[in-house]
Amino acid sequence: MAASIREGQSACYLQSCKVQAGERYLGLLWAKADPPDKPGGAYLAIRYRDAQGAWHSRTDLEPQISIPEGQKDWQLLAVMVTVPEGAATLTFMAGVRGQAQGAQALFDEGALYRIPEVK
Repeated sequence: MAASIREGQSACYLQSCKVQAGERYLGLLWAKADPPDKPGGAYLAIRYRDAQGAWHSRTDLEPQISIPEGQKDWQLLAVMVTVPEGAATLTFMAGVRGQAQGAQALFDEGALYRIPEVK
């Protein structure tokens, strides 16, 4: 996945996959603000949907991490999740909030890995 968002107030790329409660996943995404001196608001988030397609009610179980402001180099964003009860779909989100005029966020090498259970 290589993508960018320019001057977005609230925008994201979504990719979803079917999951089961209790499964664990690691989400990774490289992100960069361009130019680094403008607020870019780039983030990686994981959200869930139930079997009917509605967003899961437990938003406190849906992590989000943003790149630090003012960084000129690519930043690796990483989140680890355990799928909650009632979730049927995991949604990987690369997005932005509140970008300044002339700002863009660059995204690359987004990945989602299922972590096998160790017995």
